[in-house]
Amino acid sequence: MRSAVAKEMLISNPVDPIVAILTAERIRQGLSQSDIQRAIPCAGGLVSRVERGLNSPSLPILRRWAAVLGMDISIMYQRVIVAPAPDSADQPVESDA
Repeated sequence: MRSAVAKEMLISNPVDPIVAILTAERIRQGLSQSDIQRAIPCAGGLVSRVERGLNSPSLPILRRWAAVLGMDISIMYQRVIVAPAPDSADQPVESDA
């Protein structure tokens, strides 16, 4: 299992929110980046570069990555993209009428 420092780096790293969820789950499950890379499979070093925000993964890579972790990528996208921002619930909706 990774240290609290690694988890803090994940939180402070401005990566794609889906990648952040996948990375947090990888760490929670005690898997290494190499474990994910072998299971997907993908190019050498890709998981590391994606987790650091240096590369953008393709949708097929994200789907396979999520599947390795027992997750459903479409549900994650719904939560990240469709869910309103925390502040938006408190904002009045303006009307043109």
